[in-house]
Order: sequence, then structure tokens, then C-alpha cells
Amino acid sequence: MKLDVAALALPLLASTCLAAAVDLWSSPLKQRDIPIHEPIDPKTLKSIIDGPQKKVNLDAGEIPHVYFCQGEKWQPPCYVFSPDLEYTCEELGPDLAGQIGSVFVEQGIICRLATLSVGRCYPIHFFAWPEIQGGWDNLTSWAAPESVQTAGHTTLGSLTTHFTCARCDNCPPPL
Repeated sequence: MKLDVAALALPLLASTCLAAAVDLWSSPLKQRDIPIHEPIDPKTLKSIIDGPQKKVNLDAGEIPHVYFCQGEKWQPPCYVFSPDLEYTCEELGPDLAGQIGSVFVEQGIICRLATLSVGRCYPIHFFAWPEIQGGWDNLTSWAAPESVQTAGHTTLGSLTTHFTCARCDNCPPPL
């Protein structure tokens, strides 16, 4: 009898746990305003991208930054964000939502470009260190996955209205 109950409960428990783990990236929106962000001069941003990458000490409470520019090739306006690292769906704000041309992330976090779908933060594309160590400067040219394309919005830059980030303990250190 106990074996029968366990055999019935195990698949239900396994599917529930897997669904919860996968759903962290597409979680319902938390009540949070646009995250802490401020304008940054594109020349300053480019010097950060081209210069030596700093080692971010997450254990000491340092938060890596995420940088977005409206234009391709780091054309203004550009902003530096200090994201929540708890999979929170972060809004880009009116200057950037649906108008992302360039993105860069510092070492120590993994993020996803996202959009809203049925009241949920729907992830579109990962970006993390080291794949993005030089930044991506042409998001208005990158085709978005067909599953999220809508009329007039077919690129990553035109679909991105939000982003999510999490701590990356296994990301490689800066070179």
C-alpha cells in the first residue's frame, strides 16, 4: 500500500518541483518600480566595456551593473541599472522599453531580456559573462525567437521591455 501511494505521489512531486524551478525565470511580476538606474555617458560606458573588467565581490554585497542604450553601437540615451538578483522582472522604463539597441552586463550575474505576456515576465534571450564581455551593440538587428514576434516587433531590441537577473556563482572570472 505504501509503495502504491509513493508511486502515485512521486511523479506529481517531481513535475511540481521541475515546474517551480523552470518558472523562476517567468515568474509573475512582483510589485517593484523601475529598478535603480541612472543615465550614463556612452563614452564612459564604452571605456568600461573596453577596459579591464573589475572583479565584483557578490559576497560583500557588491552588485554588478547592467547597461542598456537605446541606440546601436552605444548611442544615447544609455542607462546603468543595479538589478535585483532574485529573478525579479525589472521594467526598463519608457526611454528604453521596446527600443534596445545595445546591452552589456558586468561579470557575476546572468540575465535575460524579457517582455510581458499575459501578465508574466516572458524571457526572450539570455545574456551573461563571458559571452557578452564586449557587449551586444546591434539588438535592433537581431531577430527575436518566432514564438514571441508580433506585428511590427520582430527584433530583440523592439520586443524587450523588461529584464531579469540572478547571481552567477559559476560564471568565469574576468580575463
